Amino acid sequence: MKPSQLPPSGADQHALVAYKGAEVRVDGRPLVAHLAERLRASGGFGPIWIVGPRHVYEPLGVADAIVDTDKHLGANLRAAVEHFKANYADGAMAFLACDVLPTVPELRDVAAHWQRDAERSDVWFPLVRVPEDPEELRAFAWKPEYRLIEEEGQEPTFILPGHLIVANPRRLRMRLLYAVLDAAYRTRNRPIEKRKGPMARAVFGDLLWHDLMHLLNFRKPDVTWTVLTSGLRIARKMRAGTITRAELERLGSAVVVRSRHLRKHPECGARTPLVDALGLARDVDTEEEAADLARLHAAAADGSEG
Repeated sequence: MKPSQLPPSGADQHALVAYKGAEVRVDGRPLVAHLAERLRASGGFGPIWIVGPRHVYEPLGVADAIVDTDKHLGANLRAAVEHFKANYADGAMAFLACDVLPTVPELRDVAAHWQRDAERSDVWFPLVRVPEDPEELRAFAWKPEYRLIEEEGQEPTFILPGHLIVANPRRLRMRLLYAVLDAAYRTRNRPIEKRKGPMARAVFGDLLWHDLMHLLNFRKPDVTWTVLTSGLRIARKMRAGTITRAELERLGSAVVVRSRHLRKHPECGARTPLVDALGLARDVDTEEEAADLARLHAAAADGSEG
């Protein structure tokens, strides 16, 4: 494992190298044990699978199943999706990073929000509003923030990515999505202008593969053009802080949702709601954040932290 690359804003932090769900301890227990407990208590998620090396996570006894894999993010996601497809004929699955610890109320609110959007969502990725008081970010304040215009004519809202995705894998360009998410994760703490090149290079081969499949099935080979132009527009407008949520959803749909599905169901696509669930944005990348997450948990236990 390699530590994540930190931007200048994280220069005073020490990158963490670990199986974070198992090795980061909160109140003496593995982080993933607390997370599984909160997911069950929320009532909105389950069954709970851990995607990772069996020898690390099975002894913890906190999951309904272990999807045994220990590779890069794209390969791990592929293993999870294949496990899901083998067990369910249809429907959506949720992916949640194991290095966050949202509260039970946050998980309940997010699950309720998903239910309201479910019928028109092929992929659902909540974005977290940055709180007005920067002190609430605590040790996580160094993470790059983005700007999104929630409704046309409004001022941009500062956001952080939530670390939850709900998706129906049978409706998405999963091969491409594995590459996109893998590249996005590896560059997650870099500014947008430094992420475009690595992400475009990472997905180019998969785009050509999709166009080849289109040609073999007598369909227009336009995936490479559509995805690259849509992705670059997202990056450009996100960097400028001028993208609206409707634009992000439309362009995001063009990137990850199968075009045939969108033609049949134009009311569906990608959804990027804004939520107030700061626990989804506090992902542990550094030793300082791990320690601060433990302090947050302790403060919540004695009632001094909401």
